[in-house]
Amino acid sequence: MLRICKMMRLLVTLNITLLMTGCGDSDRPRTVTEEASFKPSLMAKCEACGNGLSKQAEDCSDCGHPNPIPITVMKEKAEKKKRLVQLDVKRLEEENAKRLYEMEENAIAEMKAKALAEKEREKAAKSGEKPKPKPATTLLDLETVGGEKPTKVIIARHPNASFNGTYQAQSKLVNGYVYYKNENDRHLYFYDQAEGGQKGWSLDHREPDGIKDHYSGGWYYCKSFSHLNSNCDEWRNVH
Repeated sequence: MLRICKMMRLLVTLNITLLMTGCGDSDRPRTVTEEASFKPSLMAKCEACGNGLSKQAEDCSDCGHPNPIPITVMKEKAEKKKRLVQLDVKRLEEENAKRLYEMEENAIAEMKAKALAEKEREKAAKSGEKPKPKPATTLLDLETVGGEKPTKVIIARHPNASFNGTYQAQSKLVNGYVYYKNENDRHLYFYDQAEGGQKGWSLDHREPDGIKDHYSGGWYYCKSFSHLNSNCDEWRNVH
């Protein structure tokens, strides 16, 4: 009987010991505080050890494994910058090509005009007739401000003083092109043959409507639209 009692006490002691061992910290579930410490919007799982790390960190602070997120972001930024540079280069190439085309067109027009004039002179010399006089032109001083697409055009030496001065670019477009006005309420615009005649820049005391071929201050011939520059000095019908 005494032996049985001792054995029962031993079994009870063993059970208590096992129960106490099973309540250790190693197998306890994660607390609410630990779960809340991981924020998916700010953190990611390390691919190597699985621990949480900041999305902005270059590597895991626990195992040192590289964090792929910043690397991906840097690559995306580099690609975006590369695309923007390519777009700028393409835009500049297109603008240069357009400018060269317009210069070539103007040069060809001038060459044709000179060739035609020379042909008429030769024809007139053979027939004994006098060649047709070249349209009377007046030399004006032009200065542009703002680069290839001027924001200001300064005109001087016009026989009518009201057409001299600084012409400011207006927000309004005439025939789809930039239009200018000076301090004397004189207008400088591109005429696009709405009423026939020839294309060119016109000076007038009336506000242009894009249709009427008004040029009370003269006009400058252009085969096709081109911005004014300091070489545009031979103006017709100034008087």
